[in-house]
Amino acid sequence: MDYIKEVTYVFEFNGLTSKRANFVDDLENRRHTSVSPMTLGSHLNYKGTGLPYQEIVAELISSTPIPQDQTHLYNHTRLAFYLPDVDAYAVGEYFEEDEGGDIYPNLSIMFIDKLNA
Repeated sequence: MDYIKEVTYVFEFNGLTSKRANFVDDLENRRHTSVSPMTLGSHLNYKGTGLPYQEIVAELISSTPIPQDQTHLYNHTRLAFYLPDVDAYAVGEYFEEDEGGDIYPNLSIMFIDKLNA
């Protein structure tokens, strides 16, 4: 089975950017996530678009602060993004971690399956 890079999503929040690629397989045209070109992540329950490769800025549709429960995490925020090309969503978290006075921002993203796809 071969995989074709169909899209790279650009996720942006609070000055931080994360890019995540999606591939489609040549068997079912199913979408697969990836964090690098060499390693496929999980498969998704929806098909690719069949369009030529494109880079898409995901639309931030929700950002909800998470109450601080750890003394070394700041600005902890739950995020939701809309992926317009496949009418699907990705969720994520943003936080700033204090490690000995140095602050390190972090943006994590997870693609989610469609309901009743």
